[in-house]
Amino acid sequence: MQREIFNKKKDMTTRLQKIKRSLFILSVTFVLMLVLMTVNDWVESLLFPNASGWERNLINIISASILAAIVSHFLSRNYEKNLLKHRVEIAARKKAEEEAIETLSILQTTLEATIDAILVISQERKVVTYNQKFIELWNIPNEIIETKDDNKLLGFVLSQLKDPEEFLRKVEELYQSPEQLSFDVIEFKDGRIFERYSQPQKLGENIRGRIWSFDDITEKKKDELTIKESEARFKAIWKRSRDGYRLTDKNGIVIMVNDAYLGFVKKTEDEIIAKPFYIVYDASKHQSSIEKYKERFEKREFDGALLSQVEFGDERLVWFEVSNSFVEFEKETYLLSVFRDYSQNKEDQEKIILSEQKFRTLYEKATDAIFLMDGESFIDCNPTTEKMFGGTSEEILKLKPYEISPEVQEDGRLSKEKALEKISAALAGTPQIFDWKHRKLNGETFDCEVGLTKIELEGKNYIQAIVRDISERKHAEKLQTAVFKITEAASTATDLAELFTTIHESVKTLMPAINFYISLYDEKKNEISFPYFVDEFDESPESRPPKRGLTEYVLRTKSPLLATPDKLKEIEDANEVEKIGTDSIDWLGVPLIIQDKIIGVLVVQSYSPGTRYTKAEQDILMFVSSQIAMAISKKKAADNLTASELQLKEMNASKDKLFSIIAHDLRSPFQALLGMSELLATEVDEFSKEEITKFAGEMNNSLKNQFKLLENLLEWSRMQTGRMQYAPTKIILHEKVNDVIGLLSGNALKKNLTLINLVLPGVFILADENMLQSILQNLLANAIKFTKSGGTVQVSATQISEKLTKISIKDTGVGIDSKNLKKIFRTDSTVTTPGTENERGTGLGLLLCKEMIERHGGTISVESDLGKGTTFYFTLPGINYELGIKN
Repeated sequence: MQREIFNKKKDMTTRLQKIKRSLFILSVTFVLMLVLMTVNDWVESLLFPNASGWERNLINIISASILAAIVSHFLSRNYEKNLLKHRVEIAARKKAEEEAIETLSILQTTLEATIDAILVISQERKVVTYNQKFIELWNIPNEIIETKDDNKLLGFVLSQLKDPEEFLRKVEELYQSPEQLSFDVIEFKDGRIFERYSQPQKLGENIRGRIWSFDDITEKKKDELTIKESEARFKAIWKRSRDGYRLTDKNGIVIMVNDAYLGFVKKTEDEIIAKPFYIVYDASKHQSSIEKYKERFEKREFDGALLSQVEFGDERLVWFEVSNSFVEFEKETYLLSVFRDYSQNKEDQEKIILSEQKFRTLYEKATDAIFLMDGESFIDCNPTTEKMFGGTSEEILKLKPYEISPEVQEDGRLSKEKALEKISAALAGTPQIFDWKHRKLNGETFDCEVGLTKIELEGKNYIQAIVRDISERKHAEKLQTAVFKITEAASTATDLAELFTTIHESVKTLMPAINFYISLYDEKKNEISFPYFVDEFDESPESRPPKRGLTEYVLRTKSPLLATPDKLKEIEDANEVEKIGTDSIDWLGVPLIIQDKIIGVLVVQSYSPGTRYTKAEQDILMFVSSQIAMAISKKKAADNLTASELQLKEMNASKDKLFSIIAHDLRSPFQALLGMSELLATEVDEFSKEEITKFAGEMNNSLKNQFKLLENLLEWSRMQTGRMQYAPTKIILHEKVNDVIGLLSGNALKKNLTLINLVLPGVFILADENMLQSILQNLLANAIKFTKSGGTVQVSATQISEKLTKISIKDTGVGIDSKNLKKIFRTDSTVTTPGTENERGTGLGLLLCKEMIERHGGTISVESDLGKGTTFYFTLPGINYELGIKN
């Protein structure tokens, strides 16, 4: 920038000089011409007063030529002189320019070479120049530099400052006092600190502007602060330390001591400083002390911390731990000695050694596993840990806590996640005690109780982990819980099925028991049943007489059996058992015994190589088997009692119903019969033949109903007292339905009803013929009774399994309302409704049907849509059903 200004000034000067020179020559020439023209006129008038016009022109020409020659001579002569002078001036100027350029180059190089950032501002407050360091130090972007806009540059500089107003105030102050020098510090928003120096820029005695110099002292300030802090810490340590510090030179002269040292030697600072170090010792030790000191100082040999007993001049003997080190400053070497009073430590150390021995004994002999942990890593463990986890300490310490645990804990959480959570809580200062599932190195899991406590060793936090094997306690708790649940279920379960489910769930908490069943033995029937049977492959067996299976083996021997593959082969070879059902890998059965009487067998079995049973599982089942046997017996007794109570209630209800029928249904019709018979006996002559025929018909119908009622009462009575014979035979259902339809066809014709037999001829059932006759007759009679004229009643049959046939009797009658539908099969209520033509009923027919069907092992149900019809369904044992429908 300076070079450009210089070149511009040089060009301007050259142009001005040329202009001046040309104006001067023109001026001189013009003056000469005026003088010569005047002289010419004067000569012409003097010498040629009478000359003619052409003569005068000739004279003027000659005069002008002479004048031009003279002027040319003078001008030529002056030009050569000026040319020579100009050439000298040009050479001088060129040399001056080269020197100026060289000077500017030196100045610019110097400007760039300086370590400070330089900015030159003119007196008009315009930027004259700056160096690259200024741009870098102030982080000025290229786009601002390229604009050469002083205002933008100033704005960018101010935007970085913490106090831009103070910056401008200082600048204004310096421009008001141009001769003033300035040095201060400016602070940036980003924490940087610059030193700022300013002085006037002079040209001769004239002030042309100001030069600003900037230096980044941020790191320097930080270093100064660090040094001050270090000095403060050193002084605090030196003064407040409980250890004694002594600094001595090569001759053993004391340079510095702290208060603790003065307290140890019982001297003042004035008595110690600039004196030999050994003056505090017993006089007999002075010479040997200084000789030994100088020898070691020269060789720079000193042992580390030494425990030694020092004898002072006042005859005190004190134990110190002394450590020495060489330090250098100001090109001199000194010895720093540190004294630590070890008198109390000596006693404490002996106590610590004894305490450590006790702790080590407890640590090594403890029955719990003890770990020392750094975060989640083990760094030490006791011998019990090796026994508990089944490996060496080297193998165990390489693992993490969650790596000697199953992947998932019993609460469903990942072991790693839960372990890290517990460790973090312990390190935060909250002791942790919790149950955990650990895994031995052989993969076997076991229950344990873990305690985590934060401890501090050598200023660092660690965790002490104590692991206690609680497998036996957990096992006892599980057994106790299982027995309690089984005992409780014996009282609370609604039925045996619920009790058996509770037993199964309880056993599953003690061992793998996916495949589980309970077999009960009925000694009177010599029959075994399987009321609870859960198996992956086999279906529940039917009740049967004892065979030669594994269940029967336990029944015979009254002893538990763990049938592993080897054991099973052994008893099979001895012809004691034969295979029944799917082969299992392990089969474990225990007898259920009450007062030396076996009532059944409890069995678990495994089909997977990963699930094997041992003597431990056998012992568990034997332990709970007595409780299970008692619970089953208790529940059966309770169920029998409940059944007896229900039976008694039903018998009372039946008795009440019988008395009700006798008191009402059997007695009421006789009132009408007596009334009509009395009229016929006393006033027969007053009635016509048609009236007598009508009375006779009504009496006949009433007697038929009474006869039917008596028949039902007799049948029901025999059913209640168990005197009705049950003799099931093979019956062709189609033919039996036809027989009953034939009996009731007269009633159907009177009401113009259609009776349809949809039962296939190939349907056979196993039933008591008399009971079946009564069932069909009652149900069909009811259907006819409640169906209006023109309606239909149809009988059909469907095989619902290999052993059961479902029979339905459907009518298009009036239906049954929901209120009566709920009471229709109850003995404690009577549902009798007149038929569509006012036919009467006894209320016993459906109850008889229900009991007869249940005697066959079947069930009866009803569906009804009021105003549209009713369908009765019942099931009976069936044989060889053929599919199809016959209209």
